Amino acid sequence: MRSGAARLTASCGPPRDKALTKQALELAGVASIRHQDTDYDALPMAGVPRDKAREGVREKVGGVLNLWRRG
Repeated sequence: MRSGAARLTASCGPPRDKALTKQALELAGVASIRHQDTDYDALPMAGVPRDKAREGVREKVGGVLNLWRRG
């Protein structure tokens, strides 16, 4: 599993607004974790509504995000 910084560095340009950049990075990190580190993508294909699928992987996403924050 690559770290959040490794996944996000290539997609981020120069910061224009630090708050916006931080929020954008966090949202991108959450999406990356959701799709790469959970079974989220299989859930909607199995008929689970998208909001329920996100709810189902939220704890796993949060755990990985916390690991990234700790470095």
